Amino acid sequence: MARADSGTERGGNGLERPAADPLDPRFPLPEGPATGPAVVTAVLVARNEERNIEACLSRLSWVDRILVIDDGSTDATVSVAARYTKWILPGAPQSGADPNHAHQNEAFRLVPQGWILQIDADERVSARLGEEVRRVITVGREAAYRVPFCTAILGRWVRHGYWGAETSLIRLVRAGSAHYPLHAVHESLVVDGSVGTLRCPIYHLPYPTVAEYVRKTDLYTSREVATILAGRSRGISGSGSSALHPSAWRLFSSPARIFFWSFLRRGGFREGRWGMATSLMLSFYAFLETLKVWERAEGLDQPPALPEEPRS
Repeated sequence: MARADSGTERGGNGLERPAADPLDPRFPLPEGPATGPAVVTAVLVARNEERNIEACLSRLSWVDRILVIDDGSTDATVSVAARYTKWILPGAPQSGADPNHAHQNEAFRLVPQGWILQIDADERVSARLGEEVRRVITVGREAAYRVPFCTAILGRWVRHGYWGAETSLIRLVRAGSAHYPLHAVHESLVVDGSVGTLRCPIYHLPYPTVAEYVRKTDLYTSREVATILAGRSRGISGSGSSALHPSAWRLFSSPARIFFWSFLRRGGFREGRWGMATSLMLSFYAFLETLKVWERAEGLDQPPALPEEPRS
């Protein structure tokens, strides 16, 4: 279990914050094995993840410290996380395209030295990844490392198509060498330095049910709309500002193009109807994104004027 000192004070959202916070650069880090260039701090931002967070944290016993930023959870997320770490801090209110990125940057700033393993509640570290991380941080010279991902959707591992071809993401970084961009959704870490690649994977379980996929798709596409309207992103469909007033053809062609890209070019067809289903799920994301941009641009979310009724 991650190491923590005694002595706390009450912070925002009722969470306890260490009185002399060794993660905060304003305070000196304590002496001992929890400090130094080879220390690994796992960083996790969570909001209402009581169903996922224990399975995630239970596989992190090999790290030196776990830091959880709670983004206003209203369920048992905090109490479950407290079984594995005392470093649970309330996230400051954030704005921007993806508040999660701002919280990640906030957590990164609280780790002044060593290495950071960024993990999400719906991810599970493979048994051998910890051994590989310990080995590379003692001999490697890179500023960060990509970690392979194995993704499961609706209870089945996806090997082809968009999610099956999601090969790796930057998740292990030297403290102070990386940050997330604040004005884009689904962006990767920006790293100041060279990036290596690890071999052992992280298991990703983003959509255990159809309902969870619909919920997250609604959330992510709503965030994406703001960046498209501001001209900072073209979205997953690549439509950009052309989606502001889409033609009937664009409403069809944007999701269709995403479908064929996943199903044909990324090999989704190799999994038969399963590859068909996951490719259609991705195209639904593109369709919903285009529809929401159109809705915002033309005020379709406003009620129409009532039709005139003939007078008697």
